[in-house]
Amino acid sequence: MPVYELSQNQIQAQILGLEQRQSLEILQCSNLQLNQRLREVYFENPMLDYETKSEREGLCSWTGYFKHSSGIENRNQFVDKSNELRAYITEQLMPNSYSQRKWKIFEFMIEALEDTGYLTMDSSEIAELCSWSPEEVNECLQILQGIEPAGIFQKDLKSSLLYQVSKLPYKDWQLEYIIRYHLKDISEGKISKITREMNISTAQVRRYMEQIGELNVHLIDNLNKYKTHYVVPDIIAILTPNGWDVSLNDGWMGEYKINSYYEKMIDETQDQELKHYFLEKLKQAKNLIFQVEQRRITILQITRQVLMMQDLFFKNMGDLKPMSLSVIAQAVNKHSSTVSRAVKNKYLQYPQGTILLKDLFVRKTNYKAMDSKYEKKWQNVQVVELTQPCAIKKAIMDIIESENKSKPYSDQKIVNQLMQRGIYISRRTVTQYREQMGIWSSYNRKETD
Repeated sequence: MPVYELSQNQIQAQILGLEQRQSLEILQCSNLQLNQRLREVYFENPMLDYETKSEREGLCSWTGYFKHSSGIENRNQFVDKSNELRAYITEQLMPNSYSQRKWKIFEFMIEALEDTGYLTMDSSEIAELCSWSPEEVNECLQILQGIEPAGIFQKDLKSSLLYQVSKLPYKDWQLEYIIRYHLKDISEGKISKITREMNISTAQVRRYMEQIGELNVHLIDNLNKYKTHYVVPDIIAILTPNGWDVSLNDGWMGEYKINSYYEKMIDETQDQELKHYFLEKLKQAKNLIFQVEQRRITILQITRQVLMMQDLFFKNMGDLKPMSLSVIAQAVNKHSSTVSRAVKNKYLQYPQGTILLKDLFVRKTNYKAMDSKYEKKWQNVQVVELTQPCAIKKAIMDIIESENKSKPYSDQKIVNQLMQRGIYISRRTVTQYREQMGIWSSYNRKETD
């Protein structure tokens, strides 16, 4: 008997440890990382339900695209295309392979292309408007629909997605059926309607939603994805007459809650194995929802305390004050390790810009001492003592903003520029700070005429 009792206690302790570990992992996730984690659980756990809110651009919300791609109101209002987009399209067409007449048709369609990447005008309408034959217009349209990105020059979102699916190495009629008949149901979260009509499981529908979410719906925007790097803030702070209004930038993630349909099945089913399965999944879902809410409370509590302590900096009236994790931890009655996890990977957006939350925790630091391998080289040089990494990052940003865009500075040249300002750090440190700010290397920053 004592052996069994000891074994039971060990199992309970292990389960508790797993829940605590999951809670800590969720706390240190950025919003993007948390969204990915929630989606993975959502596709696996039927007790977890997902709901998009109105006017929210979720990962599987297509409502905005239905409205935008109707083409009725803007049919004759062509969007002026940048030279870059026009060049990207025409470079994929062989110049000597088409007649001047076909090139005129190509150029008309490129100009008629909407900012969604769709061509909403019918071929017959183009032919009548420009006095071309429907056959040659359709031939040119098929050529343009065959270029990259896949799905461009299609009539609307549905046609674009179906074209992209047709290029996959496998054929899945259920996926095509959902795109063809149930896109609106997906945008409204009507999963049960799809499962009943197609006689497939909720998990299968969710997997199809995941596949659809991975298709390209930002056809033109994604052409510049390698040239522009965006930082998505996790926390937003707005200064109001009553002080700082702080919120998590997670509205785009949608709302996760318990699936009422399967929760009701727990009481109704007579299958004990199925009941046990649902109860276990229900427990996991409730724990996850609770941990996400605790994460929200903890991050907001810590951020408000940071804003209060660094008030002058955020109001653009002074520099950052020395501030440690332990000071914030004591103020909010948390452990330092909890504060460390809460600020990890989190970006804070405030009226003057966006900053990595952990960069707000600073101490008096002599950067000559930090880069010890340069100590002998600079031992006779007067070193400017800085108080925080963000001061160096600001200096790096200033240098990059003033550089010749056709001959941008390498990281080593930035080191040399910093030395002239009395700041002595290694090239590796410059690279690290540049990447943290989302700034590309000199090769990718170079602009050509």
